[in-house]
Amino acid sequence: MASSVLIVIDLQHPEDVRAKLIDLAHPIDVSNKLFQKNKENFNEGINALIAFFKSRAAG
Repeated sequence: MASSVLIVIDLQHPEDVRAKLIDLAHPIDVSNKLFQKNKENFNEGINALIAFFKSRAAG
């Protein structure tokens, strides 16, 4: 499972940042035995990205 993240930042109002998942590379097959592990890895990556931006926004 892979995708890209589009991040839009208004430099005049950086608190209004927007992020969207785009370009999903693979169809999601919930019956696949690797689905749960892939989902956990994907969520871990998204959470790391959120934490990175929050740390940068804090100062």
